[in-house]
Amino acid sequence: MEWVRLFIIRYFVLLCISVVLLTTSIQRRKQHSKMSLCIVLIASVTLLLAVCNILEEYGKTIANIPLTTAFAFLGYVLRPACIYLFILMTLNAKNKMTYLYLAIPLFLNITVYMLAFIPATKEWVFYFHGDAVDGIAFGGGPLRFCAHLIGAGYLVFSVCTAASQLRSKHISGFMATSFCVLFVVLAVVIETFFNENGDVFLLNSTIAVSTLTYYLHLYTERSQIDTLTRLLNRTTYYRDLPKLQKSATGVILFDLNGLKHINDNFGHLEGDKALSTVAGLILSSAKKDMYGYRMGGDEFLLIALKSNETQIQDTIVNFKIALAKTEYFCSVGYCYRADRPLTIDEMLKAAEKQMYTEKDSFYRNSPFERRKA
Repeated sequence: MEWVRLFIIRYFVLLCISVVLLTTSIQRRKQHSKMSLCIVLIASVTLLLAVCNILEEYGKTIANIPLTTAFAFLGYVLRPACIYLFILMTLNAKNKMTYLYLAIPLFLNITVYMLAFIPATKEWVFYFHGDAVDGIAFGGGPLRFCAHLIGAGYLVFSVCTAASQLRSKHISGFMATSFCVLFVVLAVVIETFFNENGDVFLLNSTIAVSTLTYYLHLYTERSQIDTLTRLLNRTTYYRDLPKLQKSATGVILFDLNGLKHINDNFGHLEGDKALSTVAGLILSSAKKDMYGYRMGGDEFLLIALKSNETQIQDTIVNFKIALAKTEYFCSVGYCYRADRPLTIDEMLKAAEKQMYTEKDSFYRNSPFERRKA
């Protein structure tokens, strides 16, 4: 069939990317079930959107207005759906209702474009009519941009969500999401303002490429970040150490007290909750140019770059104020280099000595059993 041949020729790259996405996500479905499902859906919907684009053109060539209208309707419905699925893949919302709220514009979008099937309202949205030159001509009203506006809203939300990663120093995550969103925005702009004949279809391929790009970013990121706490891991610390030596002005060491007690009496899931909670407080208390690492089981590190001693002390105070609102306890030690020629290792030894002094005091005055080495 001619439309199948045209589909393969036009969307060969999309087919290749989709095969890679589907194969990879199926292989990793047990480790990352949510992401694998999102990737499968994105690949499937982008392929379906491509088929709709081809069949819409085919409907025009055979002058079949109902067929052309049906596939144009699916195209308008699927475009923002693709962007929604991409957001689901990148979003890590604690409240599952967030995903449902984000889906409300999709239902609004479907309702708007269903008006195209009603003769009295089709001119508000879009319609096709016979033309002596082109066979079928496209006509559209102001509501035909509904899908573009909803897609733009999703993209703005995605960028704002990615910006929150900057607070936790995940600059690479922000950059990866921003570039993917930028590619999609350009595709939407081109389809909206440089598509008078309705024959430019970039969004599906762009979303597929962006999905693959983001997936590769996550694959790389997972080798650098501790999954439980979202802090950088010890391997990344050793990788970063040479470039941090000159600019580091201080270090702060944190050690969660009573983790053995929590694990033994409440289970390791509660222990994991304690670790992730303390790590979150460390990140939220950190000043600008402070980078957090998980150095061991219950030991965390903040390396301060270009920070003075007052800023380091303020960070510790803010952390302890926030920690006091939880059920957890933590010992803290720091070292400020000032003008002394100290290496990071030397600062760590000084901070560790201070931290263990605080830890000894805690265990002497608490019912917790100190963890044995």
